[in-house]
This record gives sequence, structure tokens and C-alpha cells, in this order.
Amino acid sequence: MAYEEARNLILDGNNDRVTWIAAGRALAHAKQLSLRVTVDAHLRVFELHKLKYRRFFHEALADKPASFFYGCSDASVTLDEAAVLSTAREKRGGRDVTSTIKELSEKSLYAVWEAAQWPHEYQDPLEKGFSEEEKSKLLVLWPGLHEYFEHKDRWDSASGKLFERKTDGNRYRDRDGHR
Repeated sequence: MAYEEARNLILDGNNDRVTWIAAGRALAHAKQLSLRVTVDAHLRVFELHKLKYRRFFHEALADKPASFFYGCSDASVTLDEAAVLSTAREKRGGRDVTSTIKELSEKSLYAVWEAAQWPHEYQDPLEKGFSEEEKSKLLVLWPGLHEYFEHKDRWDSASGKLFERKTDGNRYRDRDGHR
């Protein structure tokens, strides 16, 4: 599958321009192929595959320093230095090469970014949560899960603090009693 081909190309965390272009092209082929899938069962299977890869492609772009996208392997250089290094002359096969381009192509970056996106029309198959009756039956076989839900019913967590839920319409209080 084209998604697997693209994943394998950038799995090692490289920022090689040619490799990313190949990955982008594989993702473009996957996109074109997906437009021809019309049978509902096949669309669901395809969506399962996309779920598997969506997170990978997100992480391929996330938390990378800007210099990474210039093709620079040294994250400590400034962005200006990375830009200069992306087109600096270099020796290849004993020859000076002056027209190098190491920065990742915008089109390949777009293809990876697009593969990481959730579609606007995505319908989450997780439709149902626990009813109160089902939660109350968890105590015997799944006591930890039951205790978790009881705690969630009483407390909210935000910014590293616990806040007691109030059912009387008053504001939250944190665990230490502060409003």
C-alpha cells in the first residue's frame, strides 16, 4: 500500500529531500486511489488503514526544529545557518557541486501534513459511552475502572490541579478549597 511505502521512506527520521519527495508522491498516489473506492465496506477498510498511518505522519512533522525542514542534521544551528547550509556547495564523487538543494519540498511536506489530518466529514465510530447503570455494575469485575469513573464524577483536572465538581451551580474549588 502507498501509505506503507511513504511510512517506510521516512520512518528513520531522515530529512533527505529526495526521500521525502518519494514519500509525498506515494501519498499522492494513495489519495488518488482513495477517490476510486466507492464500496462502503472497502471505504471502511481504507479508513482503518488511514487511522493506522495518520498518527505516524503527524509525528513525522511534530516537534521538529525548523532547521530540520531545511535538510539540516544539526538542530543546534540557527535558522539562518540552516538556510545557508541547505544550498551550500559540497563535494560529491570528488567534484564540487554548487547547485545543491537540501531543504524539503513544500509539496512533499504538504502531502505528509495532509495524511496526518482528520477529514472534516470524519464520523467517529465510537458512538457510545457507559450508562450510569453500566458504571454501577463495574465494581465487582473491574474495581479500578469503577473507582476511576467515581473519581471523574467528583473531580476535574486542569493545569495540574484537581477541582471538585459542584452540582449546586457554584464555582469549582480546587482540592485545597480555593475558588
